[in-house]
Amino acid sequence: MKYRVLLLLLGALGLALNIAPALAEKPPDGPPPALVQVGQVVQDNVVTKVTFAGTAEPHRLITVAARVEGMVTEGLVEDGQAVKKDQVLVRLDTSRLGPRLAEAQAILKESETTLSQFQRDLKRQKSLHAKKSVALKSYEDAQTAVERQHAAVDSQRQRIRQLKLDLKYSTVRTPVSGVVVERQAFVGEWVKKGGPVARISVLDPLKVVVPVPERYLPALAVGNQACATADALPGREFCGRIQAIIPSGDAKSRTFPVQLRLANPGGEIMPGMLVRVTLSVGREHDALLVPKDALVMSGAAHTVFAVMEGKAVPLPVNLVAAHGNLMEVTGPLQAGMTIVTLGNERLFPGQPVKVQAPGGSPAEAGPKK
Repeated sequence: MKYRVLLLLLGALGLALNIAPALAEKPPDGPPPALVQVGQVVQDNVVTKVTFAGTAEPHRLITVAARVEGMVTEGLVEDGQAVKKDQVLVRLDTSRLGPRLAEAQAILKESETTLSQFQRDLKRQKSLHAKKSVALKSYEDAQTAVERQHAAVDSQRQRIRQLKLDLKYSTVRTPVSGVVVERQAFVGEWVKKGGPVARISVLDPLKVVVPVPERYLPALAVGNQACATADALPGREFCGRIQAIIPSGDAKSRTFPVQLRLANPGGEIMPGMLVRVTLSVGREHDALLVPKDALVMSGAAHTVFAVMEGKAVPLPVNLVAAHGNLMEVTGPLQAGMTIVTLGNERLFPGQPVKVQAPGGSPAEAGPKK
């Protein structure tokens, strides 16, 4: 009997010894720490910038016209072709102009010979009139003949200049560098004077018009620098300046067209592309900046989780403007404060956190020294 009691006591003692460590290791009440990555609240001088969406347009879209009429004998460009200033677009028939120019030059030579004869006669009449050897009328007639011949020579010279210009203009060149949007004259067609030959789109510089809300207009001025990106050309930036602020707003949206002139070397941005223009709309000022990943959106409100004494503390913030990968905010933040940038979507107020280094190893939570 005593032996059985002793066994029971020993079994109870062993059970107690096994349970005690388990009770000692029981986790505290509440959820386990969440693994997070953190960043810092930064204080810096910034200039508020806002991005607006617009559509790229050619700086100029011109129609090249023929300055003389004639049949097209040669076409040297096609739709979509890039052209340089003074490049030949088409050539017109000059078979009639050559003989007419040769004839006009022959007439001019004859007229100049006649003028020389009249001038010698005038000189002789002047000398005789001085000696009272000829009547005044003879002298005046000689003067009139010289003046008329002078006019005839000048007229013929003008005709020759015009024929030479017609020959020059029979080769139609583009007055600007750009891209042929539409060829409008083809071999065998008769082009009238002033008739269209081709439409040329000037792509460098490029024009972009963006609608800007009225509250930003006081901060803008013609000549201000502006940069833009195109969704179709990731990683590229195109810069230029504000060319005009059009004083004609949209009554419904309260926006005004702001026209920009951007450098577009190589014509990479094409008319019709979506372009995002960033404009400086404020003065340089001191601001609190947080990484964009630190923001947690709940409806229309934004929150950041600060790490305080190893726990996540939500702090409401108001967004001001984006500055690259940082967001300017206002709220109960201080420079140097540690905030959660990864793992913040599932946090709740007061939850313990364990900071995980970017490489994956946990680190102690709390502000950085």
